[in-house]
Amino acid sequence: MARGWENTERIKERGGVASPADDNSGTASKNEKNVMLKDAKQSTDRRSTNISTECSRKFMLDAVSRALKKAGEDNDNMLIFVDEVNDPGKVLTKRKKKSATKTFGYGVAMVKDTDQGSFKTISESWKTLKGIDGEFKLRDIKDVEDKVLIAECIGLTETKTFGYYIDKTEDVPEGFEDQGGTDVMIGMLHKMLDMVISDARSENVTVVVDDHSSYHDGEADSVRALSKLLSTDHNRNVSIRTGGKKNDEYSLHLQTTDAVSHALHRKVEFGYSDMADAMKQIIIKLDKGYNIRRR
Repeated sequence: MARGWENTERIKERGGVASPADDNSGTASKNEKNVMLKDAKQSTDRRSTNISTECSRKFMLDAVSRALKKAGEDNDNMLIFVDEVNDPGKVLTKRKKKSATKTFGYGVAMVKDTDQGSFKTISESWKTLKGIDGEFKLRDIKDVEDKVLIAECIGLTETKTFGYYIDKTEDVPEGFEDQGGTDVMIGMLHKMLDMVISDARSENVTVVVDDHSSYHDGEADSVRALSKLLSTDHNRNVSIRTGGKKNDEYSLHLQTTDAVSHALHRKVEFGYSDMADAMKQIIIKLDKGYNIRRR
């Protein structure tokens, strides 16, 4: 049987039309070549993506492993890093523009002072891996596997992660409806830290909150006042400060904490628990049974 006839019949079986190249030369048609080239490119892209993902994974896990081995001698100091997520504004009526998000919350990372190196390493290593000069933000990462990898790295450290949030559409806590955004933020920060510090089991607690204009009304009225209140309530040394600027000593820690608040965001806004599960995050909804009125 002629080779060209075979090609013609094969193409007709696919519902196509035989070309002169199929009948005369027995070689693939131009369309077939394009399809084969496209398939080959997609296969190469998939292999490249898999290799890139595996390389990223190995790089990050190795970095965290090295940092864990460098943990210092145990002491009685605890670090708590806090990053807000979404906005505290009310959900408005249908006649007006609605709030962009239905929730407001805080991502929290509680780290022993001796283990802070491994926590800091996560954002530091990712920025090195991806060549990022500026601030590292989870929202800029498009690949879900990369997001989960970062969350997994956090889960491998000794860090405890939490997420506290308000659903602005139902069962809001006392003090949400009749307070402005700044008072909601500070009142909720107080309630949340009260709960987290109770779990800290440490005499000296340093809280670093990602800098926000709401904490400067002024800082003495909010952050320092909270330090005194929490120190008295818990009978321990509680120091609260804002941070996150480029040369701040806790800048990289807070950039890693951005992954904690992003995990909360993915869970409560979209129902995706992948990051929260990977870092073993405890998520708590502050509903009408809580009071977030600013003291």
